[in-house]
Amino acid sequence: MRRAMTNLRSVTNDNQEEEDQWKVALVHLQRQIELYKDAKSTGDKEEADRAADAIPEYMHRAADIHPDHDVKAKMNKDADEFANADEKTRESMLHPLAKGLLILLATPFALVGAALFAAGGIVYGTAKVLEGVGKGLAAGPAFIWGAMGSWTDHKRKTKD
Repeated sequence: MRRAMTNLRSVTNDNQEEEDQWKVALVHLQRQIELYKDAKSTGDKEEADRAADAIPEYMHRAADIHPDHDVKAKMNKDADEFANADEKTRESMLHPLAKGLLILLATPFALVGAALFAAGGIVYGTAKVLEGVGKGLAAGPAFIWGAMGSWTDHKRKTKD
């Protein structure tokens, strides 16, 4: 039994390492895309060509890391198409690619944000319940104090 759990942990660690490598490859790819876009916007042809040559290389690296064969094939195909494409086709290919990379990289942050929002809602709800309980507990003494005040006023009026 102990041996099986150790193997399970090593499989989980291997999967985590693959996922971490995949994320690093995506970050590098996204950086190359940003360099390409920046060079295009500033008119630096040499830098744009260098980044355009690097993008397919980083796409192939990311494809090699991914465990799914279909994803590998698609990424390798896209990398080859990008490498052989003209400038206009490259521009049209980069927009969906960059959008997809942003979604892949932003998903963990969105999940953490949703979890924090839910935790905040739970804390807020608990605080409102405790506020209601506190008001309920304070209502008894406040009622008695008010009743005693009216009783003493009544006694004072009757003495006069």
